Amino acid sequence: WGVKWHQQPAWMIVCAFSGLCLAIGHHVYYSKLDHTPAGNEGRQQWAHTFGNIFAVSVATLFAVANRMAYKQYFWTIVRRKSFTLKALDSLFSLTSDLLGFLDTDLWKGSPLAVVLASICWAITFAVFLPPGSLTVTAGTATEVVNMSIPQLDWNSLSWADPIIRGHPPAPVIQKLVTQTSQTSKILDLIPPSPNSSYSLDVRGPYLKCEAPNSTYTPFLNYYLKTLYSVNQSATIPKVTENLPANFGRSMGYTPSFCTPLSNASQPGDTPECQMFPFQLWVMTSDDAMICTLGNGTRRTHINFLNGEQLVTYEDMKDFNSVFAARQLVLRHQVNGSVEETEVDYQVHSYKAVYLSVVNMISGNISMWIPWSSDTPPFLTEKNFALRTGLDACQEIANNVWGQNYTNDLFKKPEYMCRNRTLARAIEDLAANVTISMLASSELTSAGTNMTPVTVNLVQNIYIYKSFLLVISYGLALLFTIPGLVIGIWAFCTNGVSHSTSFSAILLTTRNMGLDEISEGHSLGVFPLDPDLGKTKLKFGGVQIEGKWNRAAFGRENEVLDLKVGNKY
Repeated sequence: WGVKWHQQPAWMIVCAFSGLCLAIGHHVYYSKLDHTPAGNEGRQQWAHTFGNIFAVSVATLFAVANRMAYKQYFWTIVRRKSFTLKALDSLFSLTSDLLGFLDTDLWKGSPLAVVLASICWAITFAVFLPPGSLTVTAGTATEVVNMSIPQLDWNSLSWADPIIRGHPPAPVIQKLVTQTSQTSKILDLIPPSPNSSYSLDVRGPYLKCEAPNSTYTPFLNYYLKTLYSVNQSATIPKVTENLPANFGRSMGYTPSFCTPLSNASQPGDTPECQMFPFQLWVMTSDDAMICTLGNGTRRTHINFLNGEQLVTYEDMKDFNSVFAARQLVLRHQVNGSVEETEVDYQVHSYKAVYLSVVNMISGNISMWIPWSSDTPPFLTEKNFALRTGLDACQEIANNVWGQNYTNDLFKKPEYMCRNRTLARAIEDLAANVTISMLASSELTSAGTNMTPVTVNLVQNIYIYKSFLLVISYGLALLFTIPGLVIGIWAFCTNGVSHSTSFSAILLTTRNMGLDEISEGHSLGVFPLDPDLGKTKLKFGGVQIEGKWNRAAFGRENEVLDLKVGNKY
């Protein structure tokens, strides 16, 4: 007597636990393949082969654990009840012969054994569905690839004409600014892949628009008076006279090394030894703003979907105003002589972009109201700004003239003006222009740092839907757990580890009574003789030479219940 727990019971538990581990491994394996490139047919075949191996292994291990539990329960039930020889045949082979389920005596005598055997058969169905949870379909596979993305090269000579005095904007700059301004969007960039995305810090010239402080008020008022003094004209001539005596001084600064020329004097008393900001002054009928050019950084997110571009950018960071000399050089006095100091060429690059933007939006938008009631109001000058989206802003579209005379002059869609404010729209226009410069190979150079690019490739990919796998393995495990409990209980109840091997049958059928009833049927032919099949047998202690000292099958009235610890 005594159960060797490290043998059959341990093997039964190890099989069940191994099945659980392989089921989890199957799920992990398919999860790793999910949304990855399927590759060629050979790679796909291997993936499905491994899936089938996982499924067969899991179902087999769960089935083995349940069959071991059934074997132990078989011996428990034949010790407690007597069965006909026909029923014992069915009970003995119930996990390998489906015809045994047709025996009604089993359903009446041992329904739990029938259920346990049914579980052994049902678990084999867990092999069918899990491999089908991984399919191959056309989809998008995502990869992150480090690429060299072109960056704006502000030291290039392509921004401004290096020969013509004043270094005016190069034709390519004017062309890009015009296209960007008229479309009110960032120009199409060259995608690294038709379906890809990346983020870039775009450092360059931007405009920052703010309300003017008291320093600018006299100049804005002076400009306003001059505008009204020009009789019915939308064009204001260059103002060179009657400006305030100190015009311009408070807006710039004088470098510490620079001593102004003693006779330096320009209109408005602007010295040649002073650095000035680039500023765009904007006035509407109700408001005014100062837009200053500065060097800033915008984190820009660029996405391509089937070649279509979507660009978004974050708020500007590290903004610093850009200053430049009024002339091309700083002319200053050193020890009685005049010296000229060159300006950083990057300033000319920024200036080229700035002047091109200003040329698109500077000037006046005025409305003429005819005396005749038959003639509707009209704009006196087709300003370039009307080719942009700025007139979609409230400051222009909803001005005093539109409120009182007509609202048919400005029909741009609202999306062309962010937040419906002119200041934000001008900042957006400048940002769109700077980012659009990336569209020209003349203005860019290879990036020194590699940029992570998310590439979405349209190809055959694996799609894993875990429901079929989880439900199949989950049900198999759910049915295996009570089987293990029954098996362990049977080991404890039996007191030994039983087997259904030939030796076990040989040793448990050594009985004179069995020799008598088997006489004439020792060939073991099939089908069993009906009369012999009706003989009821039970496993217990049988009498040998007048003593109950052998454990064997015998006729139900010739056996006693086994007692754990007795010698048999």
